[in-house]
Amino acid sequence: MNTLNKIQNLPLRTRKIILWIIVIITGSILLFLWLGNIKKAIREFERGEKENFIESMNLPSLEKNIEESGADKEFGIDEKFKQLEEQLKQQNGEQ
Repeated sequence: MNTLNKIQNLPLRTRKIILWIIVIITGSILLFLWLGNIKKAIREFERGEKENFIESMNLPSLEKNIEESGADKEFGIDEKFKQLEEQLKQQNGEQ
């Protein structure tokens, strides 16, 4: 507590400088750790470990969410996909 009391008794300008030094040091450490994790993820992705990379992102499954919500039936998503597939087949057949 003695150190804390000394800091509290310092002038406001000095206390602000101490605060910003602590913020900059903490931010630098977090940035360093974050960049290290990004480098690791990029290396894994380049090595062909794309499945591990995607799993580590913890992305929600869109198909699962659509089925759970019932939006596919409510908005006729299946029918629209079938129509799009038919249109693509027609366009590819014409070209």
